[in-house]
Amino acid sequence: MRNRRGMPGESDRDSFPPQVPLEEVAASLLSALWTTQSLHGNSRVRLDAAHRLDRPRRTYVIDRSGPQPVEMTA
Repeated sequence: MRNRRGMPGESDRDSFPPQVPLEEVAASLLSALWTTQSLHGNSRVRLDAAHRLDRPRRTYVIDRSGPQPVEMTA
């Protein structure tokens, strides 16, 4: 896994090698999203924790550029 953790106001990007099943990546990202929603509320997470899993490129991005970005951790 390669990680580029951005500064506040940027994005976190992670990529995964072929031996890591994307289903596990997606499940971990979803678990982190649910945990973050339980801590900060659904509305705030929807506004301030945009995320995207790019299956063909085997990467995911968490956008932290919102006015009050929340930390998503798995």
